[in-house]
Amino acid sequence: MNQWQGKKWYCYGTSMTDITLSDGTSRPSYSKYLAEYAGLEMHNFGKGGSGIIPRFHGDDNIKTRCMRLDDGKAEADLITVEIIPNDFLGELGNVTDLCDETFCGNLNQIIEYLLLNTNATVAILTASRSRYKYDNESVKFLPTGRTTKKWLDWEDAISTICRMHGIQFWNGASEAGLGYYRTCKDNALVQDQIHLTEKGAEVLGKYFLGKLNSIYPYEINN
Repeated sequence: MNQWQGKKWYCYGTSMTDITLSDGTSRPSYSKYLAEYAGLEMHNFGKGGSGIIPRFHGDDNIKTRCMRLDDGKAEADLITVEIIPNDFLGELGNVTDLCDETFCGNLNQIIEYLLLNTNATVAILTASRSRYKYDNESVKFLPTGRTTKKWLDWEDAISTICRMHGIQFWNGASEAGLGYYRTCKDNALVQDQIHLTEKGAEVLGKYFLGKLNSIYPYEINN
């Protein structure tokens, strides 16, 4: 039995979620593989370069895309929001924040909105971590380095917030086998500082499939 076959999936996130490049060509993404493997009807609202802290991303960002209903998400069975990479220069804040200025504050707002305004199963996602600084390949982000420690602090905050709201956190960055020493030895899984190859996207898609298979759609009429 596949409990997600034919269900409507609305996915939001960064370039890791978005399946279309600016020139119209396709981008390797876990979203393509997860939709295929789970039999989901995918509605992809990922946006490359975007995040959830509004002041960094203009009027059209991950937060504003999540906190609206005119895209059809009121009918969604599953909603996922993939986050972190493009907000990493912002302030993390506290897990109880409700403000627009911090990462935690915006995440709390997004989750509250989705749970109040849809009947979808909601999950928050991370994809993969950067191997090195995007504009300087010589600056490596080692597992024991300061940048990775900061990323882990953000993951911990997401995990706590998701537990507070009673939803799942699918931590692909820590759990999908895409760690630094696996990805840095060649470009088989990651093609640049962070973006996945087709093989890397398949690996991440299978990880998310395992998480999805452990839960069921919320059947309001049952």
